[in-house]
Amino acid sequence: MTHSAVKSDLLDASEQAYRQLFETNRDGLFVTDRKGRIEDANPAFCRMVGYERNALCTMTVDELTPEPWRELLTESRANINFNGYLEDYEKEFRRRDGSLVPVSVSAWLVPGSHGTGDKYMASIRDLSERRAEKKAHSILFDAVEKVEVGVAIFDAEQRLEYCNNRFSNDYSEIAHLFKPGVLYKDILRAAYPFTTGMFGGKHCELEEYVELGMHVLRSGQDFEYQLSDGRWMNVQDHSLGNGRHARFRSDITAYKQAEIALTVSEARFRSLFESASVGVTITDADGLYSMVNDAYLAMLGQDRNMVLGKRWQEFSHPDEVENIERDVRRMHETREGGLTFEKRFIHKDGSTIWARVSVMLIESEGTETPLQAAIIEDITERKKAEIEAMRLREAVDQSIEGFALFDTEDRLVYANERWRELYDAVRHVLVPGNLRHDIYRAYCQTGAIPQAVGRVDAHVAEESELWRKNTGPTEFLRTDGSWVRDSNYCLANGGTAATRSDITEIKAREIQLVESEAHLEEAQRIARIGSWEYSEAAGKLDWSPETYRMFGVTPDDFQPSVEGFFEFVHPDDRDMVSHQIELGAKSGAIYRYEHRIVLADGQVRWVHQETESFSGPDTVLGSRRGTIQDITERKMRENELHASRARLEEAQAIAHIGSWEIDPRDGALIWSDEVFRIFGRDKAEFNPTFESFMMCVHPEDREDVLRSIEHDLEEAQDFSYDHRIILPSGEVRTVREVSLVYARKDGVVTRRAGTVQDITEQHKAIQQLNILESEVQRRYRINVMGELASSLAHELNQPLAAVSNYVEASRYILKSSDQEFPEAAVDCLNNAVAQARRAAGVIKSLRRFVGKDDSVRVPEALNEAIREILGLASMGTVVDGVRLDLELADGLPPVPIDRVQIQQVIANLMRNATESMKESPQRVLSISSRQDSGHELVVAISDTGPGMSADALDKLFEPFHSSKPGGMGIGLTISKKIIESHGGRLWVAPNSDGGAIFHFSLPLEEESGV
Repeated sequence: MTHSAVKSDLLDASEQAYRQLFETNRDGLFVTDRKGRIEDANPAFCRMVGYERNALCTMTVDELTPEPWRELLTESRANINFNGYLEDYEKEFRRRDGSLVPVSVSAWLVPGSHGTGDKYMASIRDLSERRAEKKAHSILFDAVEKVEVGVAIFDAEQRLEYCNNRFSNDYSEIAHLFKPGVLYKDILRAAYPFTTGMFGGKHCELEEYVELGMHVLRSGQDFEYQLSDGRWMNVQDHSLGNGRHARFRSDITAYKQAEIALTVSEARFRSLFESASVGVTITDADGLYSMVNDAYLAMLGQDRNMVLGKRWQEFSHPDEVENIERDVRRMHETREGGLTFEKRFIHKDGSTIWARVSVMLIESEGTETPLQAAIIEDITERKKAEIEAMRLREAVDQSIEGFALFDTEDRLVYANERWRELYDAVRHVLVPGNLRHDIYRAYCQTGAIPQAVGRVDAHVAEESELWRKNTGPTEFLRTDGSWVRDSNYCLANGGTAATRSDITEIKAREIQLVESEAHLEEAQRIARIGSWEYSEAAGKLDWSPETYRMFGVTPDDFQPSVEGFFEFVHPDDRDMVSHQIELGAKSGAIYRYEHRIVLADGQVRWVHQETESFSGPDTVLGSRRGTIQDITERKMRENELHASRARLEEAQAIAHIGSWEIDPRDGALIWSDEVFRIFGRDKAEFNPTFESFMMCVHPEDREDVLRSIEHDLEEAQDFSYDHRIILPSGEVRTVREVSLVYARKDGVVTRRAGTVQDITEQHKAIQQLNILESEVQRRYRINVMGELASSLAHELNQPLAAVSNYVEASRYILKSSDQEFPEAAVDCLNNAVAQARRAAGVIKSLRRFVGKDDSVRVPEALNEAIREILGLASMGTVVDGVRLDLELADGLPPVPIDRVQIQQVIANLMRNATESMKESPQRVLSISSRQDSGHELVVAISDTGPGMSADALDKLFEPFHSSKPGGMGIGLTISKKIIESHGGRLWVAPNSDGGAIFHFSLPLEEESGV
């Protein structure tokens, strides 16, 4: 090997060693030219400033140096050029993200390609951790001097090295001893007179006290002790290594004093929290439940472990979450007041629970933001009552009878539109707040009441006296000749309900009408809860203000006691209440029971009590506390609620409706129990997913179902569709799916919910209905053809007879003539006569065949036949814009009919009526039934079309006469024949509202002879 080759190998090895050292160095390294352009940088420096190596090699050191350090950078270059190196100095570099990193920099010249120092190499050390430690040390020293905890450090020989002011000030009498070098046992001896001398629960003499104190310091045990002035101290020792110890001493007097009070307070809070009959919860600022009571869990139908750790939003109606979150955030920002609102919760079974929620903030140690305490009251029944009240209000508003409400001072509260119409002349005084007699006086002054003319004040006084006495309805004649009936009713709240009816027609026809009375239900009072506490030792019973109010007394006139409480208890319940109290005292757990109370005014109310026995520093076992709630309204609704729930469960079972929920993003599917039952799957064995659902769909329907789902998911719309499913047994069922968008995020559907209903029977019923419709249409066509044949036979019979006569006459003339005619002509005439007679015979047979009545007539419910024909949607009797009014009389007796033929007549009349109203601005189709004079049933079908002219009425029932373009003119002819074949009649009359009324009658059995 040549000398140059050896030299080259050594150079390569040196270069590799340099490169490895450069790349793996923990400190940052970079190389620049004389102008500061970066030529190379190692990974440590790249990480330090956040740039890639390629990016750094396009930059200069000046670009990485903040402005305040630029001048120092220039001086550094001058020094390195002069000395060949640069001692460590501190500066800052700017990272790629704009932040600054403190560093220590050293640099030196490195030889270039010609051995000259034309490049710089710099070594960079990150000082961020060092500065942070230095700052932390300074902060720690300041904190140790300022904290309320005494801090002392002892060396391996238990000599004091350091203590802060707090440590020495706890023993101000011997503060001069707390100097470095003092033995800890000397401090213990000096401090002994100022302590109680207690160690480990026993009193110790001086030396024993000192020995135990030294032992505790060496072992590092924590302990508490009390000074002679009553203060309590807590001591914690920690080993620092090398035999040194740090001692921390804090004054815990306030803590010890509060400890007992806190125990009692927490016990009382827990008792009230768990025994409350309304829901109580505590959540953090994010809405996570940390505490919930039994009443809240019962309200939701959930287990405690399914609620704790979850957010309240998961159990709330999604439509309300956003607004409530906004209000809660605002409450946290202002830290003022609380929130009270009504919202919906979702029960475990999927039902909706209405609740009144009161939220307040409570401060808690260890949390930066306050917790949220909420009181949740179930108002589902109240909401139902409000809805019913609203419906009642709507019904009153639409009533044909005037209705008004007056308060206890006879001031107007509410009047419906009909009441205002009957007082139209004085509408300007029908303002809530005006006195009733002022309104009536203004009405009398218009001259509307003859009795008041010339004596308004006297008449108003007489009428007001009758009003106060509430003598019953009064009727009077108005000057315009109309009759009016006024009635008033006293309400439970002391107000009055008044009605006014125009009874002119009643008087004219002498028909007595039954007045409809409507009373708005009184709003249910919000559930009231009171608390009480009984001390067994003192024999004292304390009531909260709400409990006083519930019993109708005040602290000034009633001093609560056990005996006084039992005076309120209903006599029939006293033994039971006494027994329940004894059971609760023995059990020591929360005990619940209900009973009645009798107030001073004799009113009986139901209350719910929850009691608990407890003991504490100032009580003995057997003391009790609890809550009491007025549940009178709940008791009144209980029976109705049970009945309603039973009806609801029965309806759900009959309807076969289940619910489901799916996340379209991952296909997670949730089924209710009813869906499992509909699909014939075992909940424990079948996992509902989108794929497993599709496997349940009938193979012939899967493509259509998938196409519908994908299309409607893309459109993010609600949709519904019917399809078949196959049960494990092989049975095929038909279901209806209804899907609703449940939640969206950024325009994307994140959750869908829907229902599935078994409509197999309904589907079969529709098929049967279609068969019935086909049968009606078939019978209709047969009858049409029969009537057509009958009409043709009737119309052709006379011309054929005439032809036959003319041919006979011609043959007679030929025979009588002296002329001779060809025999073939005579034969033709003979044949013509024979064929005419044969045709007449055929027509006679046809008429006899058509005239047969082979229909089977049995007693039928006429109203049911009418409703059945209305269900045939394809009959086209009801189209868009046509309103159908039904007035079918109840209790009609059965009538002997051919059901299909009568339905054919009804369908034909309905079709004619609907077609006649195509151009009418108001389209109303009315159908009524009634019993006429006890001998026959009458059906009337009326329309609001243009009606018919006199000429049209004359030819209405003639065959082949029609007023409709393209009409055959035999429908009414056939209908009339069908009715007449049943022994009835069909006629038409003009409608007073425009249009026509077609009537047909059907005799009852004894009249028809059937």
